[in-house]
Amino acid sequence: MRLLHLADLHLGWQPGDWPPERAVERRQRRDGVLARIVDKALAEEAQLVVVAGDLFDDFDPPEELVDTVLAELARLERGGTLPVTVPGNHDELTYSGSVYRRRRADWPGLLVSEPLPAHLTSLDLAGQRVHLYGMAFTGGVTPQDRPVREFPRLEEPGVHVAAFHGSLDTAGGQRTLSLDSDALAAARYHYVALGHVHDPLRHEFPAGPAAYPGAPEALAVGDGGCGTVALVDFDGERAVARDIPVSVQPVRDTALDLTPVDDVAEIDAFIAALADGDAVQRVRLGGALWLPELDVETLRQRHAPSFFHLEIVDEVEVLAPELLSRWAEEASVRGAFVSRMLERMDGASGETRRRLAVSLRWGIAALSGGPAPGTRT
Repeated sequence: MRLLHLADLHLGWQPGDWPPERAVERRQRRDGVLARIVDKALAEEAQLVVVAGDLFDDFDPPEELVDTVLAELARLERGGTLPVTVPGNHDELTYSGSVYRRRRADWPGLLVSEPLPAHLTSLDLAGQRVHLYGMAFTGGVTPQDRPVREFPRLEEPGVHVAAFHGSLDTAGGQRTLSLDSDALAAARYHYVALGHVHDPLRHEFPAGPAAYPGAPEALAVGDGGCGTVALVDFDGERAVARDIPVSVQPVRDTALDLTPVDDVAEIDAFIAALADGDAVQRVRLGGALWLPELDVETLRQRHAPSFFHLEIVDEVEVLAPELLSRWAEEASVRGAFVSRMLERMDGASGETRRRLAVSLRWGIAALSGGPAPGTRT
């Protein structure tokens, strides 16, 4: 038996601080990931597809998007694959206007609505008996003040698979599901399909893994975007999980330490080398710098046409002469260091002075808790 496990697609999400047309285009591209995952599931001949929460970014997504999603899930059914959908905390079941309440009668496959962990169904897939368990957080019924600790398990032969959207061993809170990992391990499920954590993460329990597949498509830069889903094969009762790639739009976060930089042209060359018209790119400029004329917004506008979207974050500590003079008078390690370096620079010229200036910037960066000298990343 083979299952494909995905979570946290957040369909319908779009960036709120982008130019409107580009934000809509980004949303449309993100929303296409479900069709690519369905293609992958059918090509891999998975008998089961588990969507472990936050399929949508909101509990009340646009009907056009809902219709598209239902059509994709129905395509799985026609191909002989059973889709199992677990509501998450973004697309929560609690609300009367929830998509899962409005469209329940139309939902392909198995839609989980139990507010507490429950045995959902047992069925035969690829010659194996498969027992499915799960729940959907429901405000007012599901415990919120403590982790869930009671998980059912039939004492019957076969493969036991559970699906939940929540966090392991958190304190609990409003509109979130917390799961006790010791109790979950004691339930002896052969595979636990989890959602909510946006990075791939796997916990090894005695009976089998509990895994987060991660969010395949990023939301904001640094939030998900692993570009994979989990494919799980069962050798008897033993689950063997591996990450398989799914085509997604590249979202990248790159840091440039400007401490050794003496010219804006070097910054331009670094950003130009990252150019990718398909990528959402963030460049974080850090370190200590003597370039008070650096205009980050002008820099961004100059390079923006080379990217789908470009953000430049200014985390630079500009070392103006007035600031250095003030630091040199401090009764501190930094003050003593800056004072001695400025004295040495006053008597130097040419390449020696340039190297001393770079050393001063490295030292200030280190004393400020910044990076140690090394290559740019």
